[in-house]
Amino acid sequence: MAPNHPRFGPFGAQVGNEWNDGTHNDVRKIKIRYGEKSVIYSIQFQYLNRKPIWNDQHGENGGDQKEALVEFQQNEHIESIWGYYSSNSGVECVQSLTIKSTSEQTWGPYGTEKGKYFKIPSTRNCKIVGFFGWSGDYLYSLGALFHLSNAQFIRRKIVGPLGGYSGVHWDDGIHSGVKKITIWAEEFVKSIQIEYSGNSGPLCTHGEITDGNPDPIPFNEDNGYLVSIEGFYNSDSAIGAIQSLTFHTSTGESHGPFGTEIGKHFKFPSPASSKKIIGLHGRSGPDHLESIGAYYEPADNFTPVGPEGGKGGIGWDDGNQYSAVRQLIIHSDHDNEHSAVINSIQIEYDDEFGISEWCKKHGGESKEGTKPTKFILDHDEYLTSIGGIVRQYGDVDCVVCSLTFQTNKKTFSTVGVQGEVNSFELSENGKKIIGFHGRSGDWLDSIGAHLGPI
Repeated sequence: MAPNHPRFGPFGAQVGNEWNDGTHNDVRKIKIRYGEKSVIYSIQFQYLNRKPIWNDQHGENGGDQKEALVEFQQNEHIESIWGYYSSNSGVECVQSLTIKSTSEQTWGPYGTEKGKYFKIPSTRNCKIVGFFGWSGDYLYSLGALFHLSNAQFIRRKIVGPLGGYSGVHWDDGIHSGVKKITIWAEEFVKSIQIEYSGNSGPLCTHGEITDGNPDPIPFNEDNGYLVSIEGFYNSDSAIGAIQSLTFHTSTGESHGPFGTEIGKHFKFPSPASSKKIIGLHGRSGPDHLESIGAYYEPADNFTPVGPEGGKGGIGWDDGNQYSAVRQLIIHSDHDNEHSAVINSIQIEYDDEFGISEWCKKHGGESKEGTKPTKFILDHDEYLTSIGGIVRQYGDVDCVVCSLTFQTNKKTFSTVGVQGEVNSFELSENGKKIIGFHGRSGDWLDSIGAHLGPI
């Protein structure tokens, strides 16, 4: 199985010298050289394997530089890193960095919080184990390598914030969904208050709450969940402000506009993109909302089907976090029609960033000298259905004896026996196969699929 170390980023420009520190057991220290009112000149990491070791410095020293040393205590790790990147002397580079640990300690911001916002978040199911990026005279870009015990994180994306660059930065983080939003708006948006699903803490309020009548917007089973935010912001003034906001739900309803629709228009993500907003971030001034952005992930419109077959062996599940199936390798013993079995299956998946990963092989070994059957899908090809036959094999009541795969382009040849008795098909109109699950031991006892939107 390929190492489960997906990449996130890099954020910034891909110019200068590309570097990659690789993956390690942990990150223990970070050394940042920065200008108080300028940029990040360089960054350097101390990693822990058998012992702590400093990797190379990425970037150069600056004439007005200051140095910050971030040290993590035992059992303390990186929770998230965020910052800004924009153009400096015509070159896009990292402008600022802030680091937060799992013990809630925060270092920074170092540099200038101006430009495009980015965040490299972690969750309890993943850990940052390395960094990569580009550097030269400055730190041009930064990305992270993760070790995941649950790859749900990689399905999440961040957008924005869109609007002005003044005020105070705020970030509500990632939740299971948005439960209610309350808006105070006049000629522009004065403040926003968000209640998140499953959050027992205080309401998240950003901007100034005035004496005017607020506009509450609930999100529930009746009117759907939040899928998109649309609005306008003032980009001409030295103090930018969100002029108006409109909220779109999964049922097609729209709430707003709140405020005045003048200035520069924005919308994220597209209401038709089957996404769900699960958190908000941005900037706010003393009496207005300065900018707004969101965290989002694919909506929960995934369907598990099956498994078909017997109840022997051990259960397995590759999950539904991938975007497509790229390749399948199937081992099968089929001496004759009455002596055939699928010994094992192994699948290569792609995630939404195009990163491929092989799952574990599910099943046992085939007879010596038996060659596996390989099915390779094109880059624009996806699985639409899987079929096969399940029946008795030797003393075993029920196992998978053949498999057939259908894509949006063709049907792959059947592996194993052919026939219509005890046959099955796993598919659903408008969906593709993005994962498999089942049971296996010495052979493939059963198989099922995870279906996702095309």
